[in-house]
Amino acid sequence: ALKRLDLRDPAALFETHGAEEIRGLERQVRAEIEHKKEELRQMVGERYRDLIEAADTIGQMRRCAVGLVDAVKATDQYCARLRQAGSAAPRPPRAQQFCAFPCSHSSHPRRSSTAWLPRSSCS
Repeated sequence: ALKRLDLRDPAALFETHGAEEIRGLERQVRAEIEHKKEELRQMVGERYRDLIEAADTIGQMRRCAVGLVDAVKATDQYCARLRQAGSAAPRPPRAQQFCAFPCSHSSHPRRSSTAWLPRSSCS
């Protein structure tokens, strides 16, 4: 049986082993190369799916952050109107409607959590 170390010195390989042994080794090495290629294809495919999922999650986070900023701005404006009015409280702004999207990312600590967005942020 040929050893991996034999592959490092082709001259020694041909001096110590016959043509049939070398052809067998070639078939074995080619089969291993094909196996490694397939493993690499699968790994790249998995990573690509992970990347797409991460991009979708980032988009959801962006929409959530925009909605949160809008809600904070509305609260700030309402507080400013309250300060201006003194003791006479102005009408509160219309109630904000919210919608939810599930968070089921595999690395998320709570797989069944829900994120809430202002309705205007949902798409």
